[in-house]
Amino acid sequence: MAGGRAVAIAGVKGGVGKTTLSLNLAAALVSTSRSVVVVEASIAAPDVADGLHLDVANRPTLDDVFAGEATAFDAIATTAHGYGVLPISDPRAAAVSDVDRLPRIVEVLQRQYDLVLLDTPPAMGYGASQAFDAADETLLVTTPRLSAVHTARRTETTTRQYGSRPSGIVVNRTGPGNHPKPQRIANYVGVKLLGAVPDDDAVAEATDAGEPVITHTPESRAATALRDVGKSLAVSRSR
Repeated sequence: MAGGRAVAIAGVKGGVGKTTLSLNLAAALVSTSRSVVVVEASIAAPDVADGLHLDVANRPTLDDVFAGEATAFDAIATTAHGYGVLPISDPRAAAVSDVDRLPRIVEVLQRQYDLVLLDTPPAMGYGASQAFDAADETLLVTTPRLSAVHTARRTETTTRQYGSRPSGIVVNRTGPGNHPKPQRIANYVGVKLLGAVPDDDAVAEATDAGEPVITHTPESRAATALRDVGKSLAVSRSR
């Protein structure tokens, strides 16, 4: 029986920061003595390996697991930050493999890890439905822009249809401007506000360095906010 929590990091709109949030939450959760693995569920446009500057060319990856040529544990790469990642190296190979195995793979990982974070794709379709089916709960991600907020509300409805209940929402890249406040956004979407991450140049600098901002620039405003989100996620439960 699976023991750990499987959480889909979801926002069915590109550019809201799902991968950055996934990798930073993993770093934050590891610092609270939890074992964490990030699974690349964005089949057609994987970003996890690039986000950490990982060389995955000559090692087993998730596409090999889908093809039945490696186990999930063979394909996990351990990062310098203490968490594991299960990346994709060849999106074309992954797309023609058995992606429907993802829920079973996640179930196996839950026996080993306290949290399995699924970095979902920026659109519904192949990979997204399997990730939502595999997840116990969903952490929604949006920016304050109205188009992203409306998409977050639709995503919340979609994930419930797959039985993945929301653990909350993170409003990313907040700052000055004529945008709704984070709590108002959470109320509109109908979920708990787990945190708001300010727009911060330190995030881009950390991404360019292939490192979570939490470890690259730990005193930055974004890093502080992301650590708080990690603490909130650690104690939250879907409703």
